[in-house]
Amino acid sequence: MSNLRPALKQLINKHDLMGIEIGVWRGSYALIYLKELDIEKVFLIDPYEDEEKKQMKHAHLQLKSYENKIEWIKVRSADVANKFNDGSLDFVYIDGNHQYEFVLKDIILYYPKVKEGGLLSGHDYGKSRWPGVTKAVDEFCKKNSLKLNYGGGKKFDWWIWK
Repeated sequence: MSNLRPALKQLINKHDLMGIEIGVWRGSYALIYLKELDIEKVFLIDPYEDEEKKQMKHAHLQLKSYENKIEWIKVRSADVANKFNDGSLDFVYIDGNHQYEFVLKDIILYYPKVKEGGLLSGHDYGKSRWPGVTKAVDEFCKKNSLKLNYGGGKKFDWWIWK
């Protein structure tokens, strides 16, 4: 049985995937999709502020066997968006700073990077602890007339097909 969250489960039959995860923390979710999806390259973006060094070490250790498929980018996601060409990625998974303005900025900056038929997705939608995530996702989808998919239950995943 797959441990993929509902959003990325949609990519299980695709090959040579190129993607981004914004907000890696301890690397637990990256480990799951690196095991279960056919990943060519994933860019793991997380600035790992001073108080997060322990999580960074854990992530590096946990993902060591996949280092040939990973590029670590230890800066804020907004500072590196221009590194990626528009329409170049199969997926972008957003689970970084959960405050409204940061989530909205990530969505606005990274949606163009997703290729047609690709997936922009994230975590913590509908979670009362993080109302900014829900507000930003809803606002972006409404403004751009996009269909929002939501995992529901305890998954809190959201995704948009491009």
